[in-house]
Amino acid sequence: MRAVLALAVLLLLPGVAVADPVLRYVSQMGPSLPPEAPVPPQLAATDIIRGPGLDAHQAGAFTARNWSRGNSLAAARTDGAWFGWSVAGEVPFDLGPLQLGLSRHPNGPQHIALRMRVDGGAWQTVAQIDGLAQNNLTEITADLSAFVGIASVEFRLYGWGARRWNGWLQLKNIPGSGAAFTLGVSPGEPGRVDVVKSVRVLSRDGTGCDGVGPSAAPADPQPALPGACLEYRIDLANPGGAAITALRVVDDLPPFLIHAGAGQEGLGPTANLLTPAPGTDCAVAPCRVELLGGRLAAGETGHIVIRTLVQ
Repeated sequence: MRAVLALAVLLLLPGVAVADPVLRYVSQMGPSLPPEAPVPPQLAATDIIRGPGLDAHQAGAFTARNWSRGNSLAAARTDGAWFGWSVAGEVPFDLGPLQLGLSRHPNGPQHIALRMRVDGGAWQTVAQIDGLAQNNLTEITADLSAFVGIASVEFRLYGWGARRWNGWLQLKNIPGSGAAFTLGVSPGEPGRVDVVKSVRVLSRDGTGCDGVGPSAAPADPQPALPGACLEYRIDLANPGGAAITALRVVDDLPPFLIHAGAGQEGLGPTANLLTPAPGTDCAVAPCRVELLGGRLAAGETGHIVIRTLVQ
């Protein structure tokens, strides 16, 4: 006797990046500075904004004045003297080279610190300059390639030691790149589902076919004769780097079976397993087992077990 096994797995996945993208901000005047479109796939980047202690200044680029006149980074934090922006991913992503261009008015902040935090963790300093040159382009570069598989990163550029309130600091486009800020960002592997479907004869006389609790199958292969209990098992694994949500699994049983029961494990609290009533003759009515709303986190596994009687 030959059984035809039909299994369909449908899942919602983000697209896959086909190049190593770069996030870019081109400096221009405005209430905030949006990232250059298009933002790299699978990523969301906020506008660069001025901290609450700063005022906008019209100087042909994204500029602010009223920087902290204190003498420390702590004073700049207290005074709200910072530019801020962040990046988040639909899937884990890796960071790469960073480049930032600045220009300072003589009365602007003499000290700046570019800080970042990954996945909401502790802030760390990427670069700090004491005695920032005035009226010239200053370039900050950093290699952030050690940060891999992250979900988000937040940046703040602090400034302090300004001589007067009207001293400004601006984000200045760097010749060659044409942008004031660039960051290499490489989305990691999205989630995916690997599926293996297997079948075994649970018992030759149909015992143990009610329900889907654990049971031991015979050690030796058994013939699938009429009256035997067949157990189908669908194993699902997500070896990717992101969770799979809205997972749907559909399995249509062949007509020579009688549905006895089904269950699932490890596919998330929102999973809903729809099954025929126990005892349904699959030759008379369609026997479809369907899982809706399943979820598999990165690295997790789950399974569906279906038990049937051979007619």
